[in-house]
Amino acid sequence: MVQEPAIVVPQQVYDTVVATQGTYYEGLSHVDRHKLAADLLGETKPHQQASVLQRYHLLKGARLLEVGCGLGTNLIVWSNRYGADVAGVEPDAVGFEASFKLAQTLMRANGLEAERVVHATRRKAAPFLKASFDIVVSAQRARAHRAAAGRLG
Repeated sequence: MVQEPAIVVPQQVYDTVVATQGTYYEGLSHVDRHKLAADLLGETKPHQQASVLQRYHLLKGARLLEVGCGLGTNLIVWSNRYGADVAGVEPDAVGFEASFKLAQTLMRANGLEAERVVHATRRKAAPFLKASFDIVVSAQRARAHRAAAGRLG
């Protein structure tokens, strides 16, 4: 039996990630932009992070918020493979616009509502902030989350 990939990535999303994040980080890390895009859009890291999270709380049925959800790959895997009820927030800081739009596209392509990922802005807080979450995780860079945290409250 062949298992479906955990993350369905439309070609347009892949191409955009190669052209944006892949190109940017290629200049910093000297790793090929296509390898970087495959890493950013792959399921390996979300599974590794799920393994760590499940040491502390079962993901199945858990309400989970990821602050700084990037492209949304964690959310997709954690929902579709582990049964978590996911939501994500991405800051409106410079450089995050593409990630937010791509995350919503990836959510739709993977059978999840695009509205599960929201943009936190200086003027508007995320709509689900008064909701209760079993798990709140921030798996990306701390600097990005300091910017987002000011927009959450």
